[in-house]
Amino acid sequence: MQTTARTTKISIDRLIWEFEVMKVDDNYIQAPKDGVYVKGLFLEGAGWDKKNACLVEAEAMQLEVPMPTILFKPVENKKKAMATEEDRERKTDVYSCPCYYFPNRAGGFGHPSFVVEVNLKTPHFPNTHWVKRGTALLMNLDR
Repeated sequence: MQTTARTTKISIDRLIWEFEVMKVDDNYIQAPKDGVYVKGLFLEGAGWDKKNACLVEAEAMQLEVPMPTILFKPVENKKKAMATEEDRERKTDVYSCPCYYFPNRAGGFGHPSFVVEVNLKTPHFPNTHWVKRGTALLMNLDR
C-alpha cells in the first residue's frame, strides 16, 4: 500500500485493498503491476468454486480447503460507507472474510491472530450464512 501511495501521490489513508482470486492455478513468477500475489492460504468453514471464483458449501468432512492465489491490489477508496447496519445486511454478493495467522483465532502467545478482511464473492448465500459457519482464511494450519 505504501508503495502505491508514493507512486500515485494518494494518501495511504485513502487506499483500501481490492481482491481478485485467480481462476487459474499458476505459479506467478512475475510480480503484478500493482499489489501482490498471496498464495498458500486455507479456507475454513466453506468450499471454493474455482470456475466461478466464489464461496460455496464445503464438501462433507472437508474442514479446510486450499485457496487459489489472491491478488491484493491497493486502490483509492471512492465508495461511500454504507449508512446503516440494515444496508450492510442487504449486501449479499461479497463476504468480508477474516484472515488469521493461526486456526486459534485468539492468537498464539497472547498476540491477536487477525490480519485482514478479504472480500470474497458469495452469490448464493447472504453474509450471515458464512458468519454462522465461522468462515475464515487461515495462513497456518498448526493447531
